[in-house]
Amino acid sequence: MQIPPAEFDMLDRAGQNNTFLTSYLYYFGMLTLTDETEQRTLLLAPPNMVTKKLYADRILRFLLPVGTDRNEATKAVRYLTRNSDINQLLYFVEQKLFPIFSNRDYLWMNEFAVKTAFTALLFNDVNYAIYSEPELSRGYADLCLILRPDARPYQLHDLLFEFKYVELKTIGLKGEDVER
Repeated sequence: MQIPPAEFDMLDRAGQNNTFLTSYLYYFGMLTLTDETEQRTLLLAPPNMVTKKLYADRILRFLLPVGTDRNEATKAVRYLTRNSDINQLLYFVEQKLFPIFSNRDYLWMNEFAVKTAFTALLFNDVNYAIYSEPELSRGYADLCLILRPDARPYQLHDLLFEFKYVELKTIGLKGEDVER
């Protein structure tokens, strides 16, 4: 049996994360909406135990193995937006993103590169509109996540980011002095 291209794309694990899996299971009736938190997170559950055992658990194991980096990023972003605590996201960027850059990449590293990395991680939250370099009363912010009007009733906050990139020579260090 040959799998048509559209179905093959759907089963490609490289493009999947928890959001994909949740949407997939909801669309096919294997999850149902049960509640919504004060922070606008939808709570879903299998509609009954038969569905849970026969379908949801098996599909979860098949489609989305535990421990994918994409899910870590989503979790870190959600923690930031729900708790106004950036530490998990900073840790993710430091441990997962920055190590992929080579020493030559760091020759061109600047504030814009750091902002771009954060923008790529933050852009996909439906509660926020993202703005790069918005004009404020006394200048410009590097990045702003402004709550959309329909998200205002929830316990979420607008977020403003100002990035600073400090070169090692500015603080009197060399690459060998800094260990990852």
